[in-house]
Amino acid sequence: MKTKETRGITLITLAVTIVVLLILAGVSINTVVGDNGIIKKAQNSAELAKESEAKEIINRAIMEFYLTNDYETLEDFLKDKVLFGRIDKVEKNTDGTLKVWKNGYSVTTENKTNSSNNDNNNNENKTIKISVTPYEGIYDGSEHETITNVRAEPTDAILAYSTDGTNYSTKIPTIINAGTFSIKIRASKENYETKIITVIAKIEKAEGNLTLSETNCTINYPNSTTFTVSGNTETLSVSSSNTSVATVSISGSTVTVKSVAAGTATITVKSAASTNYNEKTATYSVTVQNPTFTGDSGVGYYADTDGDGTPDGIIFEDFKKGGSGTWGTGLYRSYTISTVSSTKSYYISQINYKGPFGTKDVLTATGSGNARFYVMALSDYNNSAQYTFEKAKGITSGEWSVPTVNEWAAFGGQLGITTSNYSGYGVKAKYYWSSSPIRSSGYLVDFRLGKITYSLDDSLPSSVRLARTF
Repeated sequence: MKTKETRGITLITLAVTIVVLLILAGVSINTVVGDNGIIKKAQNSAELAKESEAKEIINRAIMEFYLTNDYETLEDFLKDKVLFGRIDKVEKNTDGTLKVWKNGYSVTTENKTNSSNNDNNNNENKTIKISVTPYEGIYDGSEHETITNVRAEPTDAILAYSTDGTNYSTKIPTIINAGTFSIKIRASKENYETKIITVIAKIEKAEGNLTLSETNCTINYPNSTTFTVSGNTETLSVSSSNTSVATVSISGSTVTVKSVAAGTATITVKSAASTNYNEKTATYSVTVQNPTFTGDSGVGYYADTDGDGTPDGIIFEDFKKGGSGTWGTGLYRSYTISTVSSTKSYYISQINYKGPFGTKDVLTATGSGNARFYVMALSDYNNSAQYTFEKAKGITSGEWSVPTVNEWAAFGGQLGITTSNYSGYGVKAKYYWSSSPIRSSGYLVDFRLGKITYSLDDSLPSSVRLARTF
């Protein structure tokens, strides 16, 4: 009888295989990242290369000392190399040796003396050493020598200076304006090699100057405001951060800010840069309010009809609202107020103005359109002079004219003027002419009796008060 052969990996075989793989993996990882692995060795090699390169630069600089006669000691020579960036620094140890540094690595060496510079019996072709400090400062309008300190070895060497490399003088050149200036210094002495070095003197630009008379304000549209600029060192210019809120212009030293719409804007005033001054800016913050009048009726508000900032009338009719009514007693007491559309816009230009009709806000017109209001003047015409009807009826002053009977009745009725309060509004007891004629004379307003009457006597003298649309 044949038996069936069983093929496959036993559990023991599988376990042994896994163990072997783990051992090999551990060896491989350690070979790469261990303390003595490939990566660590690469890092050490890179570090050694950097150190070798830095020390080679240091040693090369030290060797150059022996090829020149310009320096008495190795320390002096290496300090010059520091100035030119060849090496980083030179430290003198307590034992007199030098520690020379480059890129964080150092070499210690003896402070050698150049033997050719110690030969006191032979000055032929010896080199002069020059130590110099050029001027560096900020523009102040004063004259300064280009060299603040200069020393030559030997000290009796003759020093001369040149700004063009050709013409030399023993007088140190001077500078005033900002900029950089190249100066050649020539040191000479018999039996010494003449030495010429170049240094740079520098004057930095000064900070510009600019002073504003004020730095912020709040204005009502469509008003404008101004402020002044002083102390500027150069030409002025202005700009607005938001021209949809406020625009700005300048004339001389006066800056004008004109409102456009409600919001905030920053006005920047700039004094331009110049030869000796840096650009200087200053800012001014403006807040524009747009107190557009949105009330249902303007009756009882004061009116600034010409926009000069001074109220000159009291509103007694609002054509946007219209209406009708009566005032006082008598036959001529009724009035009507017509209506119009597409009126001008109005804004509150003053708040709580105190006038003869009490404390009220002031309206000012803006834009185009039909007049919305009828306005009565706040005082009598021509200092309350008396006129006959014939002379009074045609009196005008610009857009102001003598009111009709209807307008007088509306004035009294809309503002609530009575026989007991009229004097508080600055009107007379009697009489005021209207422009409305009757027979050979005209209608009169009598506030003492609270009615509109008429006179057949054309020569009766009475006061005049003017009114206008607005």
